[in-house]
Amino acid sequence: MFKRLYFSIIITFTVSIIYGQNSDNSSWWKNNTALTGYVKYLNTTSFQNFDYLALDNQIHNRINFKMYLNSDMTFDMQIRNRLLWGESLANPYFKEFVDTKNDIDMSGFLIDEKGLLLYSKIDRLSLTYNTGNWEFKAGRQRINWGKTWAWNPNDLFNAYNLLDFDYEERPGSDAVSIRYNYGESGGVQGVYSYAKDFDKSVIALRDMFSIKTYDIQVLVAKYRKDIAAGIGWEGYIKNAGFKGEATLFTPYDKNDDRSTVVLTSLSLDYFFKNGMMVIAEVLYNSGGVKNSQNFNIQSFYSES
Repeated sequence: MFKRLYFSIIITFTVSIIYGQNSDNSSWWKNNTALTGYVKYLNTTSFQNFDYLALDNQIHNRINFKMYLNSDMTFDMQIRNRLLWGESLANPYFKEFVDTKNDIDMSGFLIDEKGLLLYSKIDRLSLTYNTGNWEFKAGRQRINWGKTWAWNPNDLFNAYNLLDFDYEERPGSDAVSIRYNYGESGGVQGVYSYAKDFDKSVIALRDMFSIKTYDIQVLVAKYRKDIAAGIGWEGYIKNAGFKGEATLFTPYDKNDDRSTVVLTSLSLDYFFKNGMMVIAEVLYNSGGVKNSQNFNIQSFYSES
Protein backbone atom coordinates (compact mmCIF):
# COMPACT_ATOMS: atom_id res chain seq x y z
CA MET A 1 0.00 0.00 0.00
CA PHE A 2 2.83 2.38 0.82
CA LYS A 3 4.41 1.93 -2.61
CA ARG A 4 1.14 2.92 -4.31
CA LEU A 5 0.75 5.95 -2.03
CA TYR A 6 4.40 6.90 -2.44
CA PHE A 7 4.42 6.75 -6.21
CA SER A 8 1.07 8.58 -6.39
CA ILE A 9 2.59 11.43 -4.39
CA ILE A 10 5.75 11.46 -6.52
CA ILE A 11 3.70 11.55 -9.75
CA THR A 12 1.51 14.35 -8.40
CA PHE A 13 4.61 16.21 -7.24
CA THR A 14 6.29 15.85 -10.65
CA VAL A 15 3.18 16.96 -12.55
CA SER A 16 2.93 19.99 -10.25
CA ILE A 17 6.50 21.00 -11.05
CA ILE A 18 5.92 20.61 -14.79
CA TYR A 19 2.69 22.59 -14.49
CA GLY A 20 4.52 25.26 -12.55
CA GLN A 21 7.10 25.67 -15.30
CA ASN A 22 4.37 26.72 -17.72
CA SER A 23 4.99 30.35 -18.69
CA ASP A 24 1.63 31.39 -17.29
CA ASN A 25 2.39 29.84 -13.92
CA SER A 26 6.18 30.01 -13.59
CA SER A 27 6.25 33.42 -11.90
CA TRP A 28 3.81 32.35 -9.20
CA TRP A 29 5.61 29.02 -8.79
CA LYS A 30 9.03 30.63 -8.31
CA ASN A 31 7.71 33.12 -5.79
CA ASN A 32 5.60 30.70 -3.76
CA THR A 33 7.45 27.39 -3.67
CA ALA A 34 10.76 26.18 -2.27
CA LEU A 35 12.48 22.90 -3.13
CA THR A 36 15.61 21.94 -1.18
CA GLY A 37 17.37 18.81 -0.03
CA TYR A 38 20.65 17.00 0.37
CA VAL A 39 22.49 13.73 -0.20
CA LYS A 40 25.11 12.47 2.25
CA TYR A 41 27.01 9.29 3.01
CA LEU A 42 27.63 7.68 6.40
CA ASN A 43 29.94 4.75 7.16
CA THR A 44 29.55 3.02 10.51
CA THR A 45 32.11 0.68 12.06
CA SER A 46 30.91 -1.39 15.02
CA PHE A 47 33.22 -3.42 17.23
CA GLN A 48 33.50 -5.12 20.59
CA ASN A 49 36.98 -5.69 22.06
CA PHE A 50 38.30 -5.37 18.47
CA ASP A 51 37.70 -9.09 17.91
CA TYR A 52 35.40 -8.33 15.01
CA LEU A 53 34.66 -5.22 12.95
CA ALA A 54 31.26 -4.79 11.32
CA LEU A 55 30.98 -2.27 8.49
CA ASP A 56 27.73 -0.62 7.42
CA ASN A 57 26.93 2.05 4.86
CA GLN A 58 24.11 4.52 4.36
CA ILE A 59 23.32 7.02 1.62
CA HIS A 60 20.85 9.47 3.13
CA ASN A 61 18.73 11.69 0.88
CA ARG A 62 16.15 14.26 1.94
CA ILE A 63 13.73 16.22 -0.25
CA ASN A 64 12.01 19.26 1.27
CA PHE A 65 9.13 20.97 -0.51
CA LYS A 66 7.13 23.99 0.65
CA MET A 67 4.28 25.75 -1.09
CA TYR A 68 2.93 29.08 0.14
CA LEU A 69 -0.67 28.78 -1.01
CA ASN A 70 -1.43 32.34 0.09
CA SER A 71 -0.25 34.79 2.73
CA ASP A 72 -1.88 32.72 5.49
CA MET A 73 -1.51 29.08 4.42
CA THR A 74 1.57 26.88 3.89
CA PHE A 75 1.87 23.29 2.67
CA ASP A 76 4.96 21.32 3.74
CA MET A 77 6.14 17.91 2.51
CA GLN A 78 9.49 16.30 3.31
CA ILE A 79 10.63 12.85 2.21
CA ARG A 80 13.50 10.92 3.79
CA ASN A 81 15.21 8.19 1.74
CA ARG A 82 17.90 5.85 3.07
CA LEU A 83 19.89 3.34 1.02
CA LEU A 84 21.53 0.81 3.36
CA TRP A 85 23.99 -2.03 2.86
CA GLY A 86 26.50 -3.80 5.05
CA GLU A 87 26.88 -6.53 7.60
CA SER A 88 23.99 -5.45 9.84
CA LEU A 89 21.53 -6.57 7.16
CA ALA A 90 22.28 -10.15 8.23
CA ASN A 91 20.58 -9.37 11.55
CA PRO A 92 16.93 -10.51 11.26
CA TYR A 93 15.81 -7.60 13.47
CA PHE A 94 17.61 -4.90 11.48
CA LYS A 95 14.60 -4.10 9.30
CA GLU A 96 12.47 -3.53 12.40
CA PHE A 97 15.11 -1.11 13.68
CA VAL A 98 15.08 0.80 10.38
CA ASP A 99 11.28 0.84 9.93
CA THR A 100 10.31 3.61 12.38
CA LYS A 101 6.77 3.99 11.08
CA ASN A 102 4.00 6.02 12.70
CA ASP A 103 0.50 4.68 13.34
CA ILE A 104 -0.49 6.46 10.12
CA ASP A 105 1.89 4.51 7.93
CA MET A 106 3.61 6.57 5.24
CA SER A 107 6.82 4.57 5.01
CA GLY A 108 8.10 1.40 3.42
CA PHE A 109 10.91 -0.48 1.71
CA LEU A 110 11.16 0.33 -1.99
CA ILE A 111 14.06 -2.13 -2.28
CA ASP A 112 14.10 -5.13 0.04
CA GLU A 113 16.93 -7.48 -0.87
CA LYS A 114 19.24 -9.63 1.20
CA GLY A 115 22.17 -7.27 0.77
CA LEU A 116 20.46 -3.94 0.04
CA LEU A 117 17.59 -1.91 1.51
CA LEU A 118 16.00 1.29 0.26
CA TYR A 119 13.74 2.72 2.93
CA SER A 120 11.59 5.77 2.24
CA LYS A 121 9.42 7.75 4.62
CA ILE A 122 7.22 10.80 4.25
CA ASP A 123 8.73 12.57 7.24
CA ARG A 124 6.62 15.74 7.11
CA LEU A 125 3.21 16.33 5.54
CA SER A 126 1.33 19.26 7.01
CA LEU A 127 -0.82 22.30 6.36
CA THR A 128 -0.36 25.49 8.41
CA TYR A 129 -2.83 28.35 8.65
CA ASN A 130 -1.93 31.66 10.30
CA THR A 131 -4.36 34.44 11.11
CA GLY A 132 -3.51 37.26 13.45
CA ASN A 133 -1.99 35.81 16.62
CA TRP A 134 -3.32 32.33 15.87
CA GLU A 135 -1.57 29.39 14.22
CA PHE A 136 -3.34 26.16 13.24
CA LYS A 137 -1.26 23.23 11.99
CA ALA A 138 -2.40 19.71 11.07
CA GLY A 139 -0.52 16.71 9.74
CA ARG A 140 2.88 15.12 10.27
CA GLN A 141 5.03 17.76 11.90
CA ARG A 142 7.94 18.33 14.25
CA ILE A 143 6.72 19.50 17.67
CA ASN A 144 9.73 20.46 19.76
CA TRP A 145 9.10 21.44 23.37
CA GLY A 146 12.64 20.69 24.51
CA LYS A 147 14.93 23.32 26.00
CA THR A 148 18.14 21.44 26.78
CA TRP A 149 20.52 19.90 24.26
CA ALA A 150 20.75 16.14 24.88
CA TRP A 151 17.84 14.98 27.06
CA ASN A 152 14.40 16.57 26.90
CA PRO A 153 11.89 15.60 29.63
CA ASN A 154 9.54 18.33 28.32
CA ASP A 155 9.55 16.99 24.75
CA LEU A 156 6.50 14.73 24.90
CA PHE A 157 6.04 14.24 21.15
CA ASN A 158 9.35 13.44 19.54
CA ALA A 159 11.47 11.02 21.54
CA TYR A 160 14.60 10.42 19.47
CA ASN A 161 17.86 8.54 19.46
CA LEU A 162 20.51 10.67 21.19
CA LEU A 163 23.29 9.20 19.05
CA ASP A 164 21.45 9.42 15.73
CA PHE A 165 23.38 12.52 14.68
CA ASP A 166 22.67 11.81 11.01
CA TYR A 167 19.00 12.75 11.52
CA GLU A 168 19.09 16.46 12.31
CA GLU A 169 15.41 17.04 11.57
CA ARG A 170 14.23 14.53 14.21
CA PRO A 171 11.03 12.46 13.98
CA GLY A 172 7.61 13.95 13.29
CA SER A 173 4.25 13.38 14.96
CA ASP A 174 0.84 13.00 13.34
CA ALA A 175 -0.83 15.80 15.24
CA VAL A 176 -3.07 18.84 15.37
CA SER A 177 -1.56 21.95 16.96
CA ILE A 178 -3.28 25.21 17.90
CA ARG A 179 -1.18 28.12 19.14
CA TYR A 180 -2.00 31.64 20.28
CA ASN A 181 0.88 34.12 20.57
CA TYR A 182 0.82 37.07 22.95
CA GLY A 183 3.40 39.70 23.83
CA GLU A 184 6.92 39.51 22.43
CA SER A 185 7.66 35.88 23.32
CA GLY A 186 4.57 34.53 25.09
CA GLY A 187 2.09 31.99 23.83
CA VAL A 188 -0.30 29.18 24.63
CA GLN A 189 -0.20 25.94 22.61
CA GLY A 190 -2.44 22.89 22.64
CA VAL A 191 -1.53 19.69 20.80
CA TYR A 192 -3.23 16.37 20.13
CA SER A 193 -0.90 13.65 18.84
CA TYR A 194 -2.82 10.78 17.23
CA ALA A 195 -2.33 7.08 17.97
CA LYS A 196 -4.59 4.15 17.11
CA ASP A 197 -4.45 3.09 20.75
CA PHE A 198 -5.69 5.95 22.96
CA ASP A 199 -3.26 4.85 25.68
CA LYS A 200 -0.43 5.79 23.30
CA SER A 201 -1.81 9.19 22.31
CA VAL A 202 -0.70 12.54 23.76
CA ILE A 203 -2.86 15.55 24.61
CA ALA A 204 -0.89 18.50 25.97
CA LEU A 205 -1.13 22.19 26.80
CA ARG A 206 1.72 24.59 27.51
CA ASP A 207 2.05 28.25 28.41
CA MET A 208 5.17 30.22 27.45
CA PHE A 209 6.23 33.50 29.05
CA SER A 210 9.28 35.52 30.10
CA ILE A 211 10.54 36.62 33.50
CA LYS A 212 13.40 39.10 33.23
CA THR A 213 16.04 37.37 31.06
CA TYR A 214 14.49 33.89 31.27
CA ASP A 215 12.07 32.25 28.84
CA ILE A 216 9.88 29.85 30.79
CA GLN A 217 7.28 27.25 29.88
CA VAL A 218 4.87 25.21 32.00
CA LEU A 219 2.93 22.24 30.68
CA VAL A 220 0.29 19.69 31.59
CA ALA A 221 -0.55 16.64 29.53
CA LYS A 222 -2.14 13.27 29.15
CA TYR A 223 0.99 11.40 28.05
CA ARG A 224 0.15 7.87 26.97
CA LYS A 225 -0.92 6.17 30.25
CA ASP A 226 0.30 9.02 32.47
CA ILE A 227 -0.65 12.46 33.63
CA ALA A 228 2.36 14.73 33.12
CA ALA A 229 3.25 18.16 34.50
CA GLY A 230 6.45 20.01 33.75
CA ILE A 231 8.46 23.20 33.60
CA GLY A 232 11.30 24.31 31.34
CA TRP A 233 13.49 27.40 31.11
CA GLU A 234 16.39 28.98 29.28
CA GLY A 235 18.43 32.02 30.23
CA TYR A 236 21.91 33.04 31.36
CA ILE A 237 24.16 32.86 34.40
CA LYS A 238 26.58 35.68 33.65
CA ASN A 239 27.95 34.75 30.19
CA ALA A 240 26.95 31.09 30.26
CA GLY A 241 23.68 29.75 28.94
CA PHE A 242 21.58 27.96 31.54
CA LYS A 243 18.73 25.67 30.49
CA GLY A 244 16.64 23.14 32.29
CA GLU A 245 13.59 20.89 32.10
CA ALA A 246 11.66 18.88 34.67
CA THR A 247 8.60 16.69 34.13
CA LEU A 248 6.61 14.51 36.50
CA PHE A 249 4.82 11.43 35.17
CA THR A 250 2.21 9.58 37.20
CA PRO A 251 -0.29 6.90 36.05
CA TYR A 252 -3.87 8.16 35.75
CA ASP A 253 -5.31 4.65 36.24
CA LYS A 254 -5.57 3.82 39.95
CA ASN A 255 -5.04 0.15 39.11
CA ASP A 256 -1.72 0.89 37.39
CA ASP A 257 1.05 -0.17 39.78
CA ARG A 258 3.78 1.90 38.12
CA SER A 259 5.48 4.49 40.32
CA THR A 260 5.50 8.25 39.84
CA VAL A 261 8.67 9.29 38.01
CA VAL A 262 10.43 12.67 37.82
CA LEU A 263 12.84 13.44 34.96
CA THR A 264 15.10 16.49 35.20
CA SER A 265 17.82 17.76 32.87
CA LEU A 266 20.16 20.72 33.48
CA SER A 267 22.44 22.24 30.85
CA LEU A 268 25.23 24.84 30.81
CA ASP A 269 26.77 26.11 27.58
CA TYR A 270 29.48 28.65 26.87
CA PHE A 271 30.67 30.24 23.63
CA PHE A 272 34.31 31.27 23.37
CA LYS A 273 35.44 34.20 21.24
CA ASN A 274 37.07 31.84 18.72
CA GLY A 275 33.69 30.22 18.03
CA MET A 276 34.23 27.10 20.14
CA MET A 277 31.28 25.98 22.25
CA VAL A 278 31.35 23.84 25.39
CA ILE A 279 28.23 22.09 26.73
CA ALA A 280 27.77 20.23 30.02
CA GLU A 281 24.50 18.46 30.73
CA VAL A 282 23.17 16.13 33.40
CA LEU A 283 20.02 13.99 33.53
CA TYR A 284 18.26 12.80 36.69
CA ASN A 285 15.69 10.00 36.51
CA SER A 286 13.98 9.11 39.79
CA GLY A 287 12.97 5.77 38.29
CA GLY A 288 16.38 4.99 36.88
CA VAL A 289 18.67 2.00 37.32
CA LYS A 290 19.68 1.47 40.94
CA ASN A 291 22.10 -1.40 40.30
CA SER A 292 24.93 -0.23 38.06
CA GLN A 293 25.54 -3.81 36.89
CA ASN A 294 22.24 -3.62 35.01
CA PHE A 295 23.30 -0.54 33.05
CA ASN A 296 23.43 -1.12 29.30
CA ILE A 297 24.86 1.44 26.88
CA GLN A 298 22.42 0.09 24.26
CA SER A 299 19.66 1.92 26.11
CA PHE A 300 20.99 5.14 24.60
CA TYR A 301 20.16 3.79 21.14
CA SER A 302 16.51 2.97 21.81
CA GLU A 303 13.59 5.28 21.13
CA SER A 304 10.58 5.38 23.41
